[in-house]
Amino acid sequence: MANLLSYKSKGINHSISNGWTSVLYSTLLISGSGIAKTIWEKLLMIWLAEHDQGIIGYGMAGIDFDQIFWSVSEFEKQKEFVTGIAQKAINEKSWSKLDYETEEEVLEGLLNLWIDMFSKASAEDIKPIEDYNWYVKPDLSDLDNKCSIHNVFLNRLVEDKMGCCMICNDK
Repeated sequence: MANLLSYKSKGINHSISNGWTSVLYSTLLISGSGIAKTIWEKLLMIWLAEHDQGIIGYGMAGIDFDQIFWSVSEFEKQKEFVTGIAQKAINEKSWSKLDYETEEEVLEGLLNLWIDMFSKASAEDIKPIEDYNWYVKPDLSDLDNKCSIHNVFLNRLVEDKMGCCMICNDK
């Protein structure tokens, strides 16, 4: 079973293996957690951290453009952040901070796929949703909770803080 990275309303569906999904999301978390400043950016990073297959199950961590809680008025800035974290990951080789080796060419291809998919979006494409589809919605007081080892945003899927870090959980 794999995960889909998709933009279903535009007919874009990319199947990514469970292993590569974990590497991609962990790399995006490393990159984005260091630059997320706004509430929306932090919530996006926490929502991404909720896609931890070690907790929610393999093949259950796909992401679709329409599942993201976009704001029409802030869309261009939000899209810039979403694509920017992938470009930053490529530029800085953020995967080097992972606790394991990875094939750079494959990961760069996935990061470029992420950039390409989200770059094609426009504000007219947004389907209004009230909030992210959270497993466990964070309180605003949780917006700065990060792993003390990896400095990435934590999900709230388990009680143990170490288990809330996608990277700690991926060993």
